Amino acid sequence: GASADMLRAISLDPKSLPAYMSLGSLYAASGRRQDALRLYEKALAQPLPAGDPGAGGIRERIRTELDRLRKPAPR
Repeated sequence: GASADMLRAISLDPKSLPAYMSLGSLYAASGRRQDALRLYEKALAQPLPAGDPGAGGIRERIRTELDRLRKPAPR
């Protein structure tokens, strides 16, 4: 499925921020909040790839999602 594809993409290119973003979004949407948190934290620990001007924007989106997921869930 989609999550297996994204995990494979990350294993092939651990600096692939779009793959982290996609998989984290998939985890969050399917109720796997802790998995999404761990994945986003791992993504932010990766160095920005040289020569990829879009990576900074993706990193900011990941940061935003991480902050959102860290907040207590509404009741």
